[in-house]
Amino acid sequence: MRTAGFSPPAAAGLEYARERAARHGGPARGVDLLAAIVADPRTRAVEVLEHGGIDSRDLSARLEAWAGDPAH
Repeated sequence: MRTAGFSPPAAAGLEYARERAARHGGPARGVDLLAAIVADPRTRAVEVLEHGGIDSRDLSARLEAWAGDPAH
């Protein structure tokens, strides 16, 4: 995946999303990018989510459970 022009954290997030999608047998989708965003608790995105009352660890666990559910 080409990530030229992206910041190192953004490029790492895109790569994480691509790898996550591949593990689950499909192309990267928005849910994979969301999982990438919450994977690093040091990011500004996680800070914003948690400020809004969203627990990033809980969200990450839910995303992993959802990805493993064949009904989704």
